[in-house]
Amino acid sequence: MKKNPIIVFEGLDRVGKGSHISALTKILEELDVNYLTFHCEGPDSKIATSTQERIYYQLFTFYNQLKCINSIQKTPIIFDRSFFGETVWSKYYNRQLKEELCQYDINTQYLGYVTESIMNTDVYKELQDRMIVVFLDGDENIVVQRIKESEEDTRVYTKFCCCNIERNVEFIKNEFNKLYNVLSNKGLKTLKLQSNTLSDIDNNVNVIINEVKEELFR
Repeated sequence: MKKNPIIVFEGLDRVGKGSHISALTKILEELDVNYLTFHCEGPDSKIATSTQERIYYQLFTFYNQLKCINSIQKTPIIFDRSFFGETVWSKYYNRQLKEELCQYDINTQYLGYVTESIMNTDVYKELQDRMIVVFLDGDENIVVQRIKESEEDTRVYTKFCCCNIERNVEFIKNEFNKLYNVLSNKGLKTLKLQSNTLSDIDNNVNVIINEVKEELFR
């Protein structure tokens, strides 16, 4: 049975995930290929207030999202962020259980409670071989400038960890690099692509299409 790919985009805010997805879906439409897109966000602060509630909110949301798409095998699925990124954002937003904090110190492969829990489920294991995780990596100065031009992003990148946008961008960028290395070591299909200019987007989308063309046109 044909099983189409699940393409996951991860990376900093303002690094171009949305622009890449727009360019990718435009090509899929030109090729007359149906697709589905999902956008993953953090926990709703009106529902989840405590750290534990936020963790279980994310766990429940991400797991049910994967369970929902598990039966979709003939349509490419595109994620704008995913549960993988919770490894990074849980650190930034301080969404961690006290008992798991030491795991980061003693195990460089540890990805956090939410990500580890989901990756141990049968639902995830059935989908893993269909996944390709695309990490978009941009020049820090360019990303910082884009964030400063957005009132919402400026608020996010000054409210947590420290009040310095540059330091927070550097922190999150480094965490995504760590995540890329761990997922690659765990055997997932991954790509790390530079995203700074419009030509980067076109080139990157062509790379992604080439990576999944066998599944798309099987």
